[in-house]
Amino acid sequence: MDGADAIVVKTQDGELRPASLLFSEGSADVALLQLDSPDLDLPHARLGDSDELAVGQDVYVVGRCGKTLEVEIDVSKTRRRFFTP
Repeated sequence: MDGADAIVVKTQDGELRPASLLFSEGSADVALLQLDSPDLDLPHARLGDSDELAVGQDVYVVGRCGKTLEVEIDVSKTRRRFFTP
């Protein structure tokens, strides 16, 4: 998607909507897009509840580290992780 002149997303009802690339990771074949259609009422991803997470479940993590937006796909290995500064 890097270097594309335009990005268009086809919605479930067949409409074509313009989008902007927020982040892409070519080696993982992942891209985060923002639809440039504020009038469109789309369903959205439900945020998970970490208290309901089971070891072995797939997890998708989107976050920002400094100025870099990161997307990770992994398998949960533990239910709680504590960090000590």
